[in-house]
Amino acid sequence: MRQILAFAALAAITFPSPGNTADTKVSDLAAATPLTGSEAIYCVQNGADRKCSASQLMASSGGAPHPGYKAGLWYRPDGVIPSSGAGAAAMRDTIVCYPGKIDKLVTIDALALRVATAASGNVQAAIYSSVDGRPGAFIASTPRMKVSLPSTLSVDIAPKQVGPGGAEGGDVLYFCTNSDNSIVRMMPIDAVINLGPALIGSSAPSDVIGVSTTQTVVALTAPHPFGAWPADLSAVVWTNNKTRVGAQIAFRVN
Repeated sequence: MRQILAFAALAAITFPSPGNTADTKVSDLAAATPLTGSEAIYCVQNGADRKCSASQLMASSGGAPHPGYKAGLWYRPDGVIPSSGAGAAAMRDTIVCYPGKIDKLVTIDALALRVATAASGNVQAAIYSSVDGRPGAFIASTPRMKVSLPSTLSVDIAPKQVGPGGAEGGDVLYFCTNSDNSIVRMMPIDAVINLGPALIGSSAPSDVIGVSTTQTVVALTAPHPFGAWPADLSAVVWTNNKTRVGAQIAFRVN
């Protein structure tokens, strides 16, 4: 669908925050009234003036666009900013989540993470929607993944449509892990390594998950027993934890 953004000369432009829920269907938007010169922004879609959806506004202000996703390849979520400091071992029976962005409408069918140290136990990965800047509704999770030797663990999930206008999740998602032990160390967010493959995709998840143990990311943490993911995390009281690993989670495009 052809989309054009037109900016009026008068009035300041205010963009919504990434936590806002984006409109998903142009047909659901009311037609714009004739322009008077006071409008800050409007969209022309198929020749008709329309209100701009939140996803269109975010796309227009989000910097360089993602080049796109190719079926069968692995990627990492965009917009995850690491901070300096060594990562820490997993927190037993604790959900650890951080936000990331998927810029295009895609269907994902697998999740992966990399274990850096040998340990006996299990880990899980999951994705949730974003509600008011915090994890919201459950979207998908892996089963228990047994940890033994350092390795990349990848598991198929039921296909989920995510990204702008996605049926199961929008463009901003929360990527989460949990563990049944406090020994396993998962590869944290890496500021430098593997950024190229993470952007253009790879047939191997290990290519897009870095190997640095000197970067971590501020994550949200909340106690929860390992093995069962809540249907919704909106009411959880989270802790901003600056010392725990936000494990790199890769996703495969269907």
